[in-house]
Amino acid sequence: MTAARVAANISRRLPTLVFFVLLVLCFLGGGSSRPDIQAQPLIWLLSILCGGAALWFRPLSDFAPVRLALIFVSLMAAIIAVQLIPLPPSLWTVLPGRGLYAQTAIVTKLPLTWHPISLTPDLTRATLFAVLPAFATVIGFGYLTSKNRKLILPLLLLAVMGSALLGLAQISAGSDSALRYYPITNSDSAVGLFANRNHNALFLVLGLPMLTVWARLDPKNKRLAQFHVWVAAAAGLFLLPIILVTGSRAGVILGVLALGGSLLLARSGSGYAPPSLSERQWPLWGKISAAVLAALVVAGMAILSRAPVLAKLFAPNVAEESRAQMFIPLLKMLQDFFPVGSGFGSFDPVFRAFEPFDFLDTAYMNHAHNDLLHIIIEGGLPAALLLIAYLIWWTMRVRYLWALPDRLSSARLMGRLGTVMTGLMLLASLADYPLRMPLLGVVFMIATLWMVKVPDRD
Repeated sequence: MTAARVAANISRRLPTLVFFVLLVLCFLGGGSSRPDIQAQPLIWLLSILCGGAALWFRPLSDFAPVRLALIFVSLMAAIIAVQLIPLPPSLWTVLPGRGLYAQTAIVTKLPLTWHPISLTPDLTRATLFAVLPAFATVIGFGYLTSKNRKLILPLLLLAVMGSALLGLAQISAGSDSALRYYPITNSDSAVGLFANRNHNALFLVLGLPMLTVWARLDPKNKRLAQFHVWVAAAAGLFLLPIILVTGSRAGVILGVLALGGSLLLARSGSGYAPPSLSERQWPLWGKISAAVLAALVVAGMAILSRAPVLAKLFAPNVAEESRAQMFIPLLKMLQDFFPVGSGFGSFDPVFRAFEPFDFLDTAYMNHAHNDLLHIIIEGGLPAALLLIAYLIWWTMRVRYLWALPDRLSSARLMGRLGTVMTGLMLLASLADYPLRMPLLGVVFMIATLWMVKVPDRD
């Protein structure tokens, strides 16, 4: 093989390599949505490289199976970009919600110059860059061969288990541990790869249905199939107490729902069923049982030694009560800025003008903790229409995938997994903002792509 051919092969594999490097980087540095996190620019740069390389080596026609996802991400980016177009003062001042700012400029004798729709253009630009990982995920997924796509699920499971183990280590090391590597974080909880315990709990919860499907996929080797089943069972039993250790109430609720989804997934598909006991299988069963018992003992010791962590699940949560009482101000924001929105990324500074005086404190709300409402506040009618379009598509795909016979192909089983994962993340978004994390945003996009029928390709 000539040097030119070797170079060509390496070049063609570059998008695949960059895609998986991007996933790993999101695991390590994509657990916070703050634009000042050092890993964010590198994630954006790799996203551009991944998407650009894939488009360079394949014609646009090859990405037809993922074109709907590409359209969705492109429309989202377009809505954000439009908010950065400068408008003349005569037009900008009559936009909904701009009266207060126009009056402030007049009182302070500041000149009214051209201004974009967004009230915080710098934060809106950061939000536009934050769309890059989702775009790269769609392009990269469309570029991957069927063999490489099968590596995504095990890689996600490794990240879930790594986050669980890291969370245990953080609890054991104390609140001042350097293992919590985000500057603003829950210093008394198991946050794992994230800055927020609720986001880590959601990530661990997603591991339950992923483990179920990984065990149900049918390896050609029978002994390997048995190994998958029991490793998945042991890992699932290990995750359950760690979800409790995070101290996240939402994580416990979502965990119960995830178990229900996992049971439904376990009943479907063409995967290998749990083997029956026989004398020849006892050695394997003994080893696996010992591993499960050891994992449960370690998890139990961690929980018992850190009982105050579990107390968070039952103690009154002032922050959550305050967020519930903020719902009326959030509706007022929605009414004042609709239909153009305040601009993506502007929630934190804009909310200060709507926050009730009685709730002023050293703590602040950087997000609405209802991402669906948050998106409409910032994006207005265009974002609302795009969100509704996705929910309609999602509902149609769920009905289609779960109406199929239980005897499914691996691809359709992955589609059902995608419905469970996206459903859990959408539910979490009703009281939180998980999809703003690069890591969870990429996982959400992958789960959505699993719901789309993408033909196998060598």
